[in-house]
Amino acid sequence: MRYYILGILLCLFLQATFVAGQEAGANTPSLSGITLAIDSLENQLKNSETQEKASIYLQIAYLYRNINKNRSAEYCRLAIKSGADNKKSEAISEAYRLLADFYKENQVADSALYYLQLAIDRAAVESKAQQEAIVATYQLDKQVKRKSNNTLELVSRVVLGMLAIFSLLLFVVVIRHFMANRSLRVKMNKSESNMKLIEVQANEFKHRVETEVANQIEPLNEQLTKARQRDLDLKKKLKQLEESDYLKNAFLGSMSHDIRTPLNGILGFSSLLQTELAVMGNAHLYEYSSNIEQSGIQLTNLLDNIIDISSIEANMVEVEWKLEVFSKIVKEVEENYVKRAKDKGLVFKVKIDPELPKLKVDGVKLTKVINLLVDNAVKFTETGFVTINTAYNHQKNIAVIQIKDTGPGIEPDILKALLASFQYGQQKKAQIYQGKGIGLTLAHRFVSLMGGDFFITSTPESGTTVTLAIPCDGKQPETTDAAPGADFERATLAAAPQLGQISIFIVEDDRMNRLVLEKMLKATGKITLAEDGDDALTKIEQAHNQGTVFQVMLFDMQLPAPWDGITLMKTVKERIPEYKSVPFIVQTAFAMSGDKDHYITSGFDDYISKPISKTELFTIIQKQLLLKKG
Repeated sequence: MRYYILGILLCLFLQATFVAGQEAGANTPSLSGITLAIDSLENQLKNSETQEKASIYLQIAYLYRNINKNRSAEYCRLAIKSGADNKKSEAISEAYRLLADFYKENQVADSALYYLQLAIDRAAVESKAQQEAIVATYQLDKQVKRKSNNTLELVSRVVLGMLAIFSLLLFVVVIRHFMANRSLRVKMNKSESNMKLIEVQANEFKHRVETEVANQIEPLNEQLTKARQRDLDLKKKLKQLEESDYLKNAFLGSMSHDIRTPLNGILGFSSLLQTELAVMGNAHLYEYSSNIEQSGIQLTNLLDNIIDISSIEANMVEVEWKLEVFSKIVKEVEENYVKRAKDKGLVFKVKIDPELPKLKVDGVKLTKVINLLVDNAVKFTETGFVTINTAYNHQKNIAVIQIKDTGPGIEPDILKALLASFQYGQQKKAQIYQGKGIGLTLAHRFVSLMGGDFFITSTPESGTTVTLAIPCDGKQPETTDAAPGADFERATLAAAPQLGQISIFIVEDDRMNRLVLEKMLKATGKITLAEDGDDALTKIEQAHNQGTVFQVMLFDMQLPAPWDGITLMKTVKERIPEYKSVPFIVQTAFAMSGDKDHYITSGFDDYISKPISKTELFTIIQKQLLLKKG
């Protein structure tokens, strides 16, 4: 009801406002009326004759006098221009007069006098026409006012009609709103009743569901508790395995260091002993020392294999892909084993397919694989032959490499165990297969890492054939001609280079290893030895004060506390800047995966692991001296 009363009051207010406005403007033409009159006259201009346009322009000028004097003056000028050829046109005289009034009001005296004079001159000639024009203008004003009043009355009626319609619509809306509210209240009351009923039913359903869920969730909670307990047990086992793996790696690292250190003395002294015995011409003692060296090398290889397998199992081995010439790898292997095979009375043959392209492999790992397989073949074959054959499969773009021997062969069940783990087979075969399981397992894992395939066929008492399928580059056959500067380390390892006379500073805390290094390098020039970090710094600084900077620095990694090889190397470079351009080589018994990268990134220029080969040591020293000079 309140909306209806508000609508009635609004209608009455609008009507009263409109009537008051109409009464206030009854004696003055409204702006809307003048605008309508101007629009009407402008439309007449489009269809009027030339002689009529001056009069129409003048009428528009009169209409604009009260709303826009500038526009009124513009239309006066248009009237004068359009009636310039009509000398009898009274509109021109009136236009002159209006312009004179315009300039007078704007205080432009010259222009006002000018147009007034024109009006007087025109009026003197046609005074009668002027009077008629004035009368016509008066009548026109009266007519315009009448039209304006009529238009205003029409607009008032339209507005009143719209107000009446609006009032009616507002009344209808208010009534509909009232009825809708009444219906809504009825529906809301009904909905409230339904909601109460639904709430009661929902509470009953909720109670039933909670009861059912509680009955079903109890066994699930028991299962969850058991699963959590299993998870805790698995986490404990995982932690134990991680600790075991850590301890295993720590043990291997410690074992590697503790074994390599005395091995360095054994191999070093046996090598020196062979040199002395060869000079003396004592063949028997030379053979004994050679056997000592071979045993040390076998022990070193076994240690390396154990560490490599441990690194593979810990996912710590990375493959460095390169294009390798297989004939170079085979040549290196052949040089290592042809003498051993000959000493045992075996025939050792190598056959390379001339169409074999370069292999896409890790050259170091493939060399180790071939060495392992040939080592097994030579070691366990007593009579017959050992051969290395290659063939190129064009269709699959793979190199097929076969290492074949006429040894004792391997029984199928033992072969399966060999490829699966470190097992050596049955106890009665222990002597025959001793060490073979590690070599085959490691070779198999390395080939798999390089994306190749590994196959073994063996017949007891007839021999064994190991077949490798290795991916190739497939572009062009390999060539045995080495590119200039290629494969520097492998090429120089064939024979110990001549270093000339150089000064080498050695830091080594183990007395035997110091003696081995001194004997190895004594022919190269001046050797200076130090037992620990303090001793080394004292001797290096004394030499520097005398104007001497050593050409090569050979540091052991593990030194008496508080020193280690890295700390000592950095201290020397900080105290004596000249040593920043001197090669620092770390010689260490730490040879686990990642050790070399760690030492190189720490600042050492190169790395050699114990036991130290004289040829390898000379090669590294020569390479580093050339690099520093270049």
